[in-house]
Amino acid sequence: MALAGVGVAGGLIGAGALALWPQGSGIRTRIGEMRRVPLADGSMAVVNSGSELSVSFTRRRRDVELAQGEAWFQVAKAPDRPFTVTAGRVRVQAVGTAFNVRRAGVGVDVVVTEGTVKVWSEGGEPQLVKAGQRARLDDGVGLAVSAIAPDAAQQELAWREGQIVLDDVTLAQAAQRFNAYHEDRLEVDPALADRRVVGSFQTNDMDGFAQACAAMVGGRVERGDGVIRILK
Repeated sequence: MALAGVGVAGGLIGAGALALWPQGSGIRTRIGEMRRVPLADGSMAVVNSGSELSVSFTRRRRDVELAQGEAWFQVAKAPDRPFTVTAGRVRVQAVGTAFNVRRAGVGVDVVVTEGTVKVWSEGGEPQLVKAGQRARLDDGVGLAVSAIAPDAAQQELAWREGQIVLDDVTLAQAAQRFNAYHEDRLEVDPALADRRVVGSFQTNDMDGFAQACAAMVGGRVERGDGVIRILK
């Protein structure tokens, strides 16, 4: 199924065939770009805006390193070839499952959407994380596993369909999420930063988002010099 707002990797070729991502190569997405990338083992990666990862498969291992950003993986089953994603100090290993990994600085967030994975940090013991759970490593210290509600997981992963879903978050938080998809910047008046907003928006529609949020918080929109401002 085509993903709305998602740029498809140049590796897609003729009907009935997929070009498999080259061994040991890197995948990078520009700001505002998302890619749906078929991997050489039959797995699929959906790579979010401003992300960078490398893929290295051998007969015995399937290794991916997420240098920055976010990616969701649908892993083809191959019990004799573990599929491992490295994100900083965190390792995520699966055989046949689906999960999302987001890396921001030293923090790493893993959400499992199907099956079970092993998650551990360097020097730590592996923990099993099942569908409907997440594992977080904040500030590079302490791996914590907790439940995540199905609707919350869907909202967080709506980026795969080119959407941002906001459920009672602050305007400042919402603006930060939108800025990850645009070269132009969205700025928020400090007097409005803590106002709460809700709604579903296309990641490529910053103008529509700004107008809707300004209406929600009783503000106004001002544009200029590559900046959109929501002011009181």
